Amino acid sequence: MALLLIPIFPLLFYTGSRPDFYIWAAGLHSMSALPYWKTASVTDEFGMALPERKYSNGDVNRAGKLLKVPGTPDEVRWAHDVISNWRGCHNYPLNTLRATLNARLKQVESGESAVQRLKRTPSILKKLLRLPTMKLSQMQDIGGLRAVVKNLKEVTRLLQLYDGSGPHKLRPQSSNYIDSPKADGYRSAHLIYEYANARFPQFEGMLIEIQIRTRLQHAWAIAVEVTSTIIGQALKMNQGDDSWKEFFRLASASFSHIEKSPVVAEYSGLSKAEVFARVAESERKLQVLAKLDGLSRAASTMHMLTEGETAFSYLIVLDLGFKSVVVRDFSKDQQDNAIKEYARLEKRAADGEAIDPVLVTGESLANLKKAFANYWLDTQLFVKALTKVIGEATHS
Repeated sequence: MALLLIPIFPLLFYTGSRPDFYIWAAGLHSMSALPYWKTASVTDEFGMALPERKYSNGDVNRAGKLLKVPGTPDEVRWAHDVISNWRGCHNYPLNTLRATLNARLKQVESGESAVQRLKRTPSILKKLLRLPTMKLSQMQDIGGLRAVVKNLKEVTRLLQLYDGSGPHKLRPQSSNYIDSPKADGYRSAHLIYEYANARFPQFEGMLIEIQIRTRLQHAWAIAVEVTSTIIGQALKMNQGDDSWKEFFRLASASFSHIEKSPVVAEYSGLSKAEVFARVAESERKLQVLAKLDGLSRAASTMHMLTEGETAFSYLIVLDLGFKSVVVRDFSKDQQDNAIKEYARLEKRAADGEAIDPVLVTGESLANLKKAFANYWLDTQLFVKALTKVIGEATHS
């Protein structure tokens, strides 16, 4: 198992046997009896170890409630154990649906592949607080897949390949935010699938979200996340400074004009020239290019080490203090350890350490870097597109 250290601003070196932020121990608690799972295989047909599901849906929902209204320390530890196990059990359905998505991507655009991630605990908590009636067992994006393709034509072709056929059930919560952008400017197509496989009943009914978007739509979403990190505000959750939120709505509208697709409703009555002019004015006041371009230049000088040949998943940790990224890879038979390390890192982050972890799986680190560019503070495509918009507004 290799450890990769990717510096952004200062060049840092890792000299110990493991980073000190991998060192808190999760408590062990009794588990609910689930008789009908006892005969479930612990490995798949390829010999990959499957996560052992330890808790019922009722346990999962109770743990979700304890996240919102914490109980005793023992109850909180139990809740985190439940959530960590529940989240980890989404790995197998994710792997299955990722294989299908990759096969379909090959029909649309060669060289592209999907990446997958397990939702972070802080993000789970924020969603539960935002949607108080939601049960954790029915949260649709604990396991997420993302495909980023070149343009809208390829998005359309890929969506056509998801016609609702196949063993897994397409849920009605699926949404096309490209045809109808969210009020904050977010654009992407979301497909929600309910996993179905009688051979592995412990995973039956788990929900997986597939995001399909263009490179330009992805660049906008990454810029929102990076800016949130820079200014310390949850812009992705539609929180924070109104001027920044307005800027990203305008940027989304300008990108919609570039892609000749529907514009966020707030600016649907404006012409392309009017939108571009407003983007230029907003950028001038906030100095967006100056802030993001510096980060892009720093990211372009990073030193990328070679990932392990047996790597299957990657634990990516953005260190907000040192402006660096640590990547730790895990092989197929180390997935249980990967999930435990992920939970431990999240505990350190929840206790106030300036780190931001995520566990993802992909074909290579290069592909992961493209799809999860916010973990490398990489906004180069957004900066390039925004510069073009401002240039056109200036010369019109």
